[in-house]
Amino acid sequence: IRVRSNKIAGQVGLVAAVLAVLFGVWTQLAHSNNTIVSVVFLAVAVLAWVGALAANRLGREGWAFLASSITMLGVVAFLFACLFPNVMPSSTIAEATLTIRNASSTEYTLMVMTWVAVILTPVVLVYQSWSYWVFRKRLSPSQIPNPEHGALDLPHEVNA
Repeated sequence: IRVRSNKIAGQVGLVAAVLAVLFGVWTQLAHSNNTIVSVVFLAVAVLAWVGALAANRLGREGWAFLASSITMLGVVAFLFACLFPNVMPSSTIAEATLTIRNASSTEYTLMVMTWVAVILTPVVLVYQSWSYWVFRKRLSPSQIPNPEHGALDLPHEVNA
């Protein structure tokens, strides 16, 4: 499954890269307020994605994951740089555009959520670290029990 997935990722990744570049250029031309910064973030995202595709082709899954993570960060930063201060620009009514100011929560809500994040983020990080540690090794087909020989058999009905 892993080999097939890597092959599909290489093929679909190229199409995704072309579509993403087209979307990035369109967004840059249509909404950019700060062209230099947004172009830099777009370039980072594109180069990281090309690096992810190359790492995937070379079988370097860890590097491919890291590069695709950098791509996601670059895309988010690019969209922020292009759209700021808008969050969702309206294409029909300019007054209907959602901005950072009218999309933000109240001061009290932000304070409560800050404390929730301060307390719960370490808990989530500990749980994720434990989960990673438990599932850190790959399974090979020889480690999966054969359902015909026991462990995964469903209980047989007993005739009463």
